[in-house]
Order: sequence, then structure tokens, then C-alpha cells
Amino acid sequence: MALTDTRGRTVEVYVRSLAPGYEHGGQEEVLERVRACARRGGIDAYDMYVWGSGIDPESRAAQTKFGQFILDRLEKFGEWARGGDASLDFCFPTCARHSTVTDESFVCVEFPSLTLVEFENGEVKHVAPCHHEDEVVTVRSRLRALESAIV
Repeated sequence: MALTDTRGRTVEVYVRSLAPGYEHGGQEEVLERVRACARRGGIDAYDMYVWGSGIDPESRAAQTKFGQFILDRLEKFGEWARGGDASLDFCFPTCARHSTVTDESFVCVEFPSLTLVEFENGEVKHVAPCHHEDEVVTVRSRLRALESAIV
């Protein structure tokens, strides 16, 4: 999925946590590369969201303003994947969970530790990570495509 035009393009970066840990160095690198793309005019704007490790779409938390934002984004990501012959199944798996504390079962959509989403004029144009054709598109490989499209 090569890029040829970056006008009207915005980027959202999603992370599980801002705390140092497994992906801390990776998220710092990704954010710096996104900032560099913005400075060079490759993207018009960017933002970052902390969304944790997943969401139960039926939970009270999912009914909050931010929970609804996340569910809306997930729906848009899914629409993009279905329309672009891509798959998000391996990086946004739906899993059954059981809480030993509350003795309740629930379904959770798990999030990758780092996600990069591109929009063009408000429409989702790419989600990474994803599986497209025979290729796994990582956040870093998608950033390389974005960086190489900047003239």
C-alpha cells in the first residue's frame, strides 16, 4: 500500500501506556518520526491516545465518552480493513475473559501495544499493524512508507 500524496493527512498514534516498559523506547521512536513527518510537511497534524490493553464493548467504561470514541474508532478501522482487503484480526483479537474477583465473564477486544492510524480528510486510509495481501504491515514499515512519500 504505497503512498503517493500526503496532503490532508493526519495521524493518530495509540499506545497502551505512557510508563516506561516493553514498548516505551519504540513509542518514543515512533512519536519522534511522526513529529519529523509533520515538520517536513508529510502530515498536517498528529495526536496520541492512551487506550490501555483492551475494551469490553458491553462494559460501563465503554459507555463513557472516551469508551464511545474507542468503539467508534474500532468500527472505522474495521470498515477500512473490509474495504481495503486487509485484516486486523491478529492485532485486535476478541477474547473471552473471566474475572476471578467479580466471577463475571466478558468479551474483550485486545489492543496492540502500538498502533498507527492515518486519515485523509477525516477518512481512515491505513491502520498499522495489519495484514494486507501476504504481508504484515508493522507500524515502523508504514512509517517508512509515509516518510518516503514526503517530497
